Amino acid sequence: LYTGKYIHNIGVFNNSAGSGGCSSLQWQAGPEKDNIAHYMQLNGYATSFAGKYMNNYGYGTNNTYNSLPMCLNGTFAYDAARMRTMCAQRIDHVPRGWDQWQALQGNSVYYNYTLSNNGVAEVHGDDYHDDYLIDLVANRSVQFILDNLKDSSDSKPLFMVMAMPAAHEPADPAPQYANYAQDLVAPRTPNFNMVMNDDDRHWMIANVNGVEGGEAMNETVISFVDLLYRRRLATLQSVDDAIEFVANTLTSLPARGSDVANAWEETYIIYTADNGYHLGQFAVAIDKRQPYDTDVKVPFFARGPNIPKGSEINRGALISIDLAPTFLEMAQVSKSDIDSYGFDGSPMLDYIAQYEAPQPREFIFEYFGESIDGCYLYLNQGTNSTKFNKMDDGINCGLRGPTTYKTAPFWNGTETWSSIQDTTNNTYTCLRSVTPDNTT
Repeated sequence: LYTGKYIHNIGVFNNSAGSGGCSSLQWQAGPEKDNIAHYMQLNGYATSFAGKYMNNYGYGTNNTYNSLPMCLNGTFAYDAARMRTMCAQRIDHVPRGWDQWQALQGNSVYYNYTLSNNGVAEVHGDDYHDDYLIDLVANRSVQFILDNLKDSSDSKPLFMVMAMPAAHEPADPAPQYANYAQDLVAPRTPNFNMVMNDDDRHWMIANVNGVEGGEAMNETVISFVDLLYRRRLATLQSVDDAIEFVANTLTSLPARGSDVANAWEETYIIYTADNGYHLGQFAVAIDKRQPYDTDVKVPFFARGPNIPKGSEINRGALISIDLAPTFLEMAQVSKSDIDSYGFDGSPMLDYIAQYEAPQPREFIFEYFGESIDGCYLYLNQGTNSTKFNKMDDGINCGLRGPTTYKTAPFWNGTETWSSIQDTTNNTYTCLRSVTPDNTT
């Protein structure tokens, strides 16, 4: 999203800071510098980031580059303390290109977190009004708008990222939305809870839930999937509130140009995600790291100048590496300058605005699976007599259970079970070809 390049070209392969490169010193020393904010800044924009950055951001303690060989030897596990402290970025690190930097330390949470407030650690607790991260992202982003657009005659245009934690687990809803969607269940797609052990699916699906040949989810696990679905929808209500807050703020401010009524009318708003999500498909309860449409397709909504209201694009392909060059195209940066930045993706504004018919495309989606300490299924890629939909041996392989959620709505199940979400065998590079009529 930030570089417009495939992961094999930037050295960030998965969520680990060691061999995965996530928020690593190697990332900081090279690819991170060539991010979309830097290029927007070069083209006259004031820039703001608020929210979740990368899974291991802010855990580093030394930032000495001579630790890189150890970080890259592939022996550190995902959650090893020494990997994070030796290999990950410090919380005082602010990437090049950002005028405002409000970045979460680590992975998505909603309460009890540390924030990098322009490089200074800021500790938050569990008070909804002061600490709920979705609202904090909205409030600080809107303040950035007000600070920079209050005098339209002397203001720079803005590029702003609101990286919401929603709808990532733990998917803590705001209190007023705790009962939202309480009667809904996760979509029962044709492949919901379907065990695939007789075709050419990759290793993880063929051995789903840690059982050779695969095993379906039981009713207890399905009830957890349904609750998570409702919690995810509930957290997104606060995201809707944030969008409304931004829209109302921009509508109240004067335009920089003279041919529109207010700042809202000259602003592009992009709503999207960095991954899809599966909830029970192929009997894998939760997560996002599979090479199937549930995981690789993401929502995408755009509004702004010259984008037809109410239009829908259902042909062709827009991919995440297209976003950075497309943002620059929206900022009226020349094609030659965009090309000079070396993106793997392409500017796609004409496609989004439907000025240009979809073109045939080939692109790849890729992932490099992780090994996690303390879980022999992850480390050895094998199974034994233990049934991994119910863990009773004390090994933490993504455990879920009655105490998983700390905020309402709570899960009423009693069984502790293991969410096997990744293995090093969950590694793939897939080439997809899309024709204008969506034949793949």
